[in-house]
Amino acid sequence: MKPEEPQEEQEKDLPGWAYKIPFFLSKYGTHLLFAVAIVLLAYNLKVWYENRQATQLNNAWSELADSGSSQASDPPARLNDLISRYDIKPVQAFAYVALGDFYADTILVGNPPEGVRGVKVTREVAQQEAQTAYNKVISDYADQPLAVARARLGLGKIYEDLGQWDKAREIYQAIAAQTSGTNADFAQLAKARLDHLDQWKIPIVVGAPTRVDTAPAPTTTTAAPTIGPIITAATRPAIAPTTKP
Repeated sequence: MKPEEPQEEQEKDLPGWAYKIPFFLSKYGTHLLFAVAIVLLAYNLKVWYENRQATQLNNAWSELADSGSSQASDPPARLNDLISRYDIKPVQAFAYVALGDFYADTILVGNPPEGVRGVKVTREVAQQEAQTAYNKVISDYADQPLAVARARLGLGKIYEDLGQWDKAREIYQAIAAQTSGTNADFAQLAKARLDHLDQWKIPIVVGAPTRVDTAPAPTTTTAAPTIGPIITAATRPAIAPTTKP
C-alpha cells in the first residue's frame, strides 16, 4: 500500500492547484499577456524582415540581369547604382564582374564613334576600368568563390590584351590547379586558354609583302614598227579645190 500513498497525495493536491489558477491570473495575467504579445510581435517582425530580404534579393538579381542585357544603355551607371543601393554581397560581387565584362567587351568591339551602348571610352580607359572591377571582386569579395573565379578569368583575358602574357599564364595556372568544387568548370576554361596562349602571343601582321626568291625574268626591248612620218596640221599638204571643166 505504501507505493500508492504518493499518488493519493498528488490527487488530493490537484484541486488546490486548480483553486490557485484564478488568483495567479489575476495577479500575473497582465504580465503574461504582455509577454505573449512581445513574442508574437517578435515573430511577426522576423517574418516581415525575412520577406523583405527575400523581396530585395529578388529585385537585386532582376536588376542585375537587366543591367547586363544587350539592350541596356549605360551599363556602368546602372551597375554602380545597383551596388550602392543593395548591401548584398553576392549581388555586389557579380555586379562588379558584369562591370568588368562590359569594359572587356568594349575592348573587343573597338572604339566606334557612337560608343558602346551609350558609353564612349578609349581602349586604354576600358582596359583600366576592367582591371579595377575584376580586382575589386578578388580583393573585397573573397567569400564569393564563384564571382572570384569569374573575375580572375576575366582579368587573365585583359592581361592577354595588354600583352602581359606571363601574368595571364600565372592566373590561368592558378585557376587550372583548382579542379574541385566551384572552380571545376573554370579550371577547364583556364586549361584551354593555356593550351593556346603561346599561339596567341605571336603577332599577326596584316598586309605584309610576299617575298619572291626567283630571279626576275629578263626584259627585252622590242623596237616599235616604223609607221612613217606623223602628219599634223602644220605638215599636212594643202589640197587644191577641184573645179568642173
